[in-house]
Amino acid sequence: MVFGVPLVAVILVGTVFALNLNRPPLELCSALATQTTALDFTVSLSVQVQNKQGTQSRFIIPPGVGIPGTIWVSHQLDQYGTDGRSPLCTDRPDSSGTYQGYNVIHVRSTAKLNFTLGDFFAVWGQPIGPDANFNSAYVLQEPGFQWQMCIGNPQDTINIKPGNWGNETMVPNKFITMMYFPSSGNGCLG
Repeated sequence: MVFGVPLVAVILVGTVFALNLNRPPLELCSALATQTTALDFTVSLSVQVQNKQGTQSRFIIPPGVGIPGTIWVSHQLDQYGTDGRSPLCTDRPDSSGTYQGYNVIHVRSTAKLNFTLGDFFAVWGQPIGPDANFNSAYVLQEPGFQWQMCIGNPQDTINIKPGNWGNETMVPNKFITMMYFPSSGNGCLG
C-alpha cells in the first residue's frame, strides 16, 4: 500500500503526459492551404454589444468556427473548403487575452463563389439579421435596443455605409461591424 499509491500516481501522470505528446497539433484556419485555391482572402468582423447607457461595449468573439474540433454547424459548403476546413472559418481566440476589436474570417475556397456573411453565420450556427442576431448564449434581447450593420473601416467614419446583413458579399479586406445598442444612442452609422 505504501508503494502502491505513489506508483499508481506516477503511472497516471506519465500516461497523461504521453497522451499530450502524441496529440495532433492545433488546427488553425489561418494555416496556409496545401490545396490549390480559387479564393484566398480575409474579411474583418467586429460584433459589439453596448450597455444600457451606451457607454461601454463588449465584443462577441467567434470561438473558432469551421475548423475540426471547433464550432461547425452547417456543412453545406464543405466541398469547397481546403485541408478539412470550411471555406469560411476563424481561428480560436488568442490565448494571450489580447483582442484587437475584430475577428478575421478566412475565405479560402477551391471554387470561385460569392460567399456571403450569411454563409459564415450558417457555418457558425447563428441567425443573422436586424431582428434576429445571435441566440441567447451570446446576446439577451433587450427592449429599446436595436442591431445595426456597417461596412467600412471604423477609423474612417466618412466612408461607413449600411450593410446588407446575410446577403453581404465577402470580398477581400472588407470590414464589417455589427452593433447592438440602445435605440436612443448612436450605432456604427453615427
